Amino acid sequence: MQSTSRLIEVHRVTISDLDENFKLQTEVTKVDRSDLLCMENPRYNQVVHKYNHLKGVLMADVDKKPQLPVHIILGASEYAKIKTATKPRVGQPGEPVAELTRFGWTLMSPGTEDDLTKTLFTKSSVEDYRKLCDMDVLGLGNQLDGEGAVYQDFKDQLTQSPEGWYEMGLLWQPDTDGLPNNKAGSLARLGKLVQKLERKPELFQQYREIIKDQEKQGIIEKVTQEPEGREFYLPHKPVVRESAESTKVRIVYDASAKANDDSLSLNDCLETGPPLQNLVWNILVRNRFKPVALVADLKQAFLQIRIQKKDRDALRFHWISEKNPREIEVYRFTRALFGLNQSPFLLGGTLEQHLSSQEEQFPTEVAEIKDGLYVDDLLTGGCVVEEVHDLKVTPTEIFGKAQFKLHKCTQT
Repeated sequence: MQSTSRLIEVHRVTISDLDENFKLQTEVTKVDRSDLLCMENPRYNQVVHKYNHLKGVLMADVDKKPQLPVHIILGASEYAKIKTATKPRVGQPGEPVAELTRFGWTLMSPGTEDDLTKTLFTKSSVEDYRKLCDMDVLGLGNQLDGEGAVYQDFKDQLTQSPEGWYEMGLLWQPDTDGLPNNKAGSLARLGKLVQKLERKPELFQQYREIIKDQEKQGIIEKVTQEPEGREFYLPHKPVVRESAESTKVRIVYDASAKANDDSLSLNDCLETGPPLQNLVWNILVRNRFKPVALVADLKQAFLQIRIQKKDRDALRFHWISEKNPREIEVYRFTRALFGLNQSPFLLGGTLEQHLSSQEEQFPTEVAEIKDGLYVDDLLTGGCVVEEVHDLKVTPTEIFGKAQFKLHKCTQT
């Protein structure tokens, strides 16, 4: 946790009605943005004509733009100063309320709309209220440093090959050049691991096959040269999941391992970045309105993001030689790996950038994917089976352009 000190400008301003017959003096806090926030145009004149109790209400705002900017927000004390003795126009429950102020007529939502997109002057949506009160909206957020700077650094480094692969360097925290390589710790844990695997020949063979297959795919590579830049050796162990549909055995790498109690781990030295994933609750609630659901995931999603050569020596690990088990060989990862605290951010940022690059060609489909994606899982759907069947095709094409494979597609 960290605190940030920031100078907030407070100005004394005068606000008047259009005819300048009434003036209100108040203090405002300056926000470093052109618009405080935007709201959907409520089309005041249409609302006035729709409800009988609003006859005679004259709204001065006739702007026809679809989105209206909000430049100032008045507090309760200021609102009390602009109220008049005129009785508010109140209709049936759920209908808007009109009130005459010293600045003219205002329309207010009663907060019980069936369709929250038809809000009028004040918004009753919990999400909009949260955004209204957000530290960044009020100008108190630390936007230019911290996580925002990490994300900008990520976007500056991310590149895409002609084949579609995305490549990225690791994002290091400042003042972490003294990372110990953990070579001794890695070798010690490898010795204990081999002893355990020798007692389980079947698991031992599966372990060998996984490493051999990853080398064949280029996910890892054997190294004999001296390291360049930061060097770190990752201990590893098997995780067995008998209930898994596909991968029963997974090798997990310990990026939180330390050379000693006082030293840093690899994860300690890496930026974790801002959270980019959707909230699970939002995805689940949104899809409750779709009778037919489609569930899929991205195969080995983390491993599809390539790591630049300059940082691969920080992703080394030891393993026994295939020809002579008494000999130790050194490998290193060429991809983002499971167990690295930065990997979820690298994946989320890469998917965000890739999907944004496809919005012009597939605007509807990309919006649907963005709303239904959680890390490497996709949950979407439609009203009928035929619609959901068509949903499988375009996302597969979109992800395929970045060498991601959408699989385990299931509709219910």
